[in-house]
Amino acid sequence: MGELYVRSGDTLYNIAKKFDTTVEAIIKANNLQTSAIYPGQRLLIPNSVLYYVKSGDTLYNIANKFGTTVDAIIKANNLQTSSIYPGQELLIPISILPDGVYTLGSRGNDVRSIQQVLFNIGFTLPVNGIYDVETENILKSMYYTVSAVL
Repeated sequence: MGELYVRSGDTLYNIAKKFDTTVEAIIKANNLQTSAIYPGQRLLIPNSVLYYVKSGDTLYNIANKFGTTVDAIIKANNLQTSSIYPGQELLIPISILPDGVYTLGSRGNDVRSIQQVLFNIGFTLPVNGIYDVETENILKSMYYTVSAVL
């Protein structure tokens, strides 16, 4: 989850719309009792990640890496231009992974979405919409890595 600081004029509705989430999801993520917010307040934003720009980054490359669009990043960060600089903090809206249970042989756009996210974060695999051994092994390795850390 990324975070942002509320600006004057912000509403939970507008923030939720900007990040393709719901007011309820923001309220839950922040343990808010009401929908009232105030300028300067820090909010965790579901469906987003915080990214620090590296030397050589472009908005296009960042958008491709996270499976989003340049326009979505510009909108989420209230950027006036597409210029970015190393060390700059960007809140990146990300797509929600599909719900469901997938097994070897599963096919379709949901599987393709999962594979695209894996590819975007650096795994080498075909993004073909077929849940194969390669896709399963990557997901298992991620599960075991997270389990070992916990």
